[in-house]
Amino acid sequence: MVIALGACDWIPFAFFNSIPIRGDPTRNPEVRVYLGIDGLSYHTVQDAIARGAFSGTSWKLAKSVAPFPVTSDANWTKILRTPALDGYELEYFDPIADKIQHPGLLGLARHVMPVVSESLNLSAPCQSAFDYRANGYFHGFSAYSDVFSSLGESLDNLFFTLEGRSETASVFTAYLLEFDVLGHMQKRVDVADALVMLSKKIDRFIQRHPERKFYFTLFSDHGMDFMPAPVENLVVMEDELPKVGVTSVRSLAGRDPSQGPYAVPLMHTRVSYISLHTHAALVSEVSIRASQIPSVDVVVGKLDAPVVDPGAPRPLEWFGLWSGGSLALYFGYDQQTDEYYLPSGYDYSRFGISLSFSGGEVFRVIEDEALFSLVKETRYPDLFYRVRSGLSAHGVRFPGQVLVSFKANYVSKGFSLPGSDKIANEGFHGSLSEFGTLGTLLTNERELPSVVRAESLLDFFPRLKTHLSSSRKIAIQDFDSKLSLNYQ
Repeated sequence: MVIALGACDWIPFAFFNSIPIRGDPTRNPEVRVYLGIDGLSYHTVQDAIARGAFSGTSWKLAKSVAPFPVTSDANWTKILRTPALDGYELEYFDPIADKIQHPGLLGLARHVMPVVSESLNLSAPCQSAFDYRANGYFHGFSAYSDVFSSLGESLDNLFFTLEGRSETASVFTAYLLEFDVLGHMQKRVDVADALVMLSKKIDRFIQRHPERKFYFTLFSDHGMDFMPAPVENLVVMEDELPKVGVTSVRSLAGRDPSQGPYAVPLMHTRVSYISLHTHAALVSEVSIRASQIPSVDVVVGKLDAPVVDPGAPRPLEWFGLWSGGSLALYFGYDQQTDEYYLPSGYDYSRFGISLSFSGGEVFRVIEDEALFSLVKETRYPDLFYRVRSGLSAHGVRFPGQVLVSFKANYVSKGFSLPGSDKIANEGFHGSLSEFGTLGTLLTNERELPSVVRAESLLDFFPRLKTHLSSSRKIAIQDFDSKLSLNYQ
């Protein structure tokens, strides 16, 4: 095995993949570079801009509202519209096999397993969207063991590869892991420092290559809340559920829902949400009880039709949001018309939403475009779309029946190794709240609205979409025909 790995030398591969064969600038006078930056928060970009990064009127910045649950592989899948995953994380519950797949340390190890070849590749399909995505076979290990050294090497290799590719290619895609690692393990200022360094490298690269016009676009899968979680706030959900009367189980077969609520909690990684699988008849009961856990902010799940008939012309999908042991809000969705049915009599201000009803109005019917404008910059951005999308099979084959969103400074403990409780506790993502949700869309290629739905990326950059399908050989998916917006 050691001999075989020794024969696979990454450096010659990277070299021969980047030989600067001179091309004719008249054949590709413009080169568009799309950098997928893991965990790059909108707020961090603001910090870097305040320090002089990405200066000039050509750069445009937008808040990018990440899908919920706010987790990397599922979000990259939805944003880049690559083939669907089995679950939100590498560890997921398969209701067909009725078991948790890739549990424990073996599942954790898959996060950093090297890509030896395309046929021996444990990474998510979304990673195939990038022309450059690692600086060696053991990139994952090096990023977490020495993130600053890994970042320097990644950036050097990125621009070295770009220099060669841009001689003949008009579009180049790349992925940078280290910004997410910095967010989890270091401080917000460290991420801003890294971003300033990236900005300087972009500027120098453009100056060194006046023969072509280079456009750079930075986009992220989610943000980072930079809210540290003390060790006592690391939540073990399988221990918390029994305290509120929900039996924590590993499988669902042979269980009688009339005998009491039960659920399968998935606690794979250290994120600020948890996915629960349960019987369809128990969704409301499990959600009510889970929302009583002190660390929990909001719980969401699908509902049966409400008692009050909204007068919709066809059956609707219904979704509930629970908080503090009660139903805080619910809404309906009409897939055909792309309209949401919002009921009166609920405290929308609980979710930072300003919405008033006239006398006798039972439901307010709002089309997706108008609703996005109403809630895009609230405490829970794009709340209604993200709830229904997160609970649907958009990018994942087996979505959870119940999704738990934690309060600030609380997080699922996830993996557990000796001495690991104090590692990667500086910042998180996963929950519905704005800070971990708001990622980045930054470009000097075109104008942008102030806030975008992250899944709209390929609508804004059709050349990227063409590159993914033609050069990267990705079958572009249509997870949700209603996700696009006109941003008016």
